Amino acid sequence: MSIKIRNYYLTRIIYTILFLIFTTFYWYFNLKDINYQTANNLNNIKTISFNNLKQVSDSLAKDLTPLKVNIKNEEERREIKIFIVPTTTKISNNYIKYQINDEDIHSLNLDGMIYLDNLNPNEERNLTLKLWISENYQGYVKYSGNIVII
Repeated sequence: MSIKIRNYYLTRIIYTILFLIFTTFYWYFNLKDINYQTANNLNNIKTISFNNLKQVSDSLAKDLTPLKVNIKNEEERREIKIFIVPTTTKISNNYIKYQINDEDIHSLNLDGMIYLDNLNPNEERNLTLKLWISENYQGYVKYSGNIVII
């Protein structure tokens, strides 16, 4: 291989690595800010606490007692976001499962957001939320947290 071709590939690899590093840092710090803001700026935020999620299979999750979440918008049209913010042991989000209104089962994403919708003035939503730990998780299974509605 000639020196020009080798240098060309080497510079492309270096640019790609630098791009991945910088975008990862940017992505990480933006998500970290969302979780920090969600957990610590509770003035205009509604929270619902939960304790000790059970470790069950997805097929048995239908038997779990759901948490009831009532959202009412008394202001002008606004965006509603619901997050899961842990308060105890950090279990990787992909092992935390949830189901809203008996629809599809999902794993918690990296920023913890489980619901996003727009509500008109005086509109109300009643949600049922089931949370559990995946049966595939190996480790300490105590998990508590807050459902945070922004």
